[in-house]
Amino acid sequence: MVPTWNYAVVHAHGTLEIVDDAAVTRGTLDLLIQRFEAGRAAPWQFERPPAERDALLGGIVAFRLRIKHIDAKFKLSQNRSREDRLRVIAALQSEGYADATATAAWMHDYGIPADAKTRRE
Repeated sequence: MVPTWNYAVVHAHGTLEIVDDAAVTRGTLDLLIQRFEAGRAAPWQFERPPAERDALLGGIVAFRLRIKHIDAKFKLSQNRSREDRLRVIAALQSEGYADATATAAWMHDYGIPADAKTRRE
């Protein structure tokens, strides 16, 4: 047996458009901050004096991606037996870092028949 790695990957193909509007860039940044900070006990806030805030915003390049097509690939031990997949899920759950836990969740939710699922903790 040789080691293998499970993953999920998505490639979005399209046309990139740079946004050259400070208000739109600030709005995009505010949405990202809310998305990734809102669930934290002490969410980070983008509170700076106006001159410092504007200088920082000037270093951010906002963009839009007009998607033409998406390619996705999922390698979640589909080629292995159900028992092997359950062992891989358990091993990934025990690793204690976010990527391993997320991969285990994908394997559990999409790679194990309903009658063989283990309870996720």
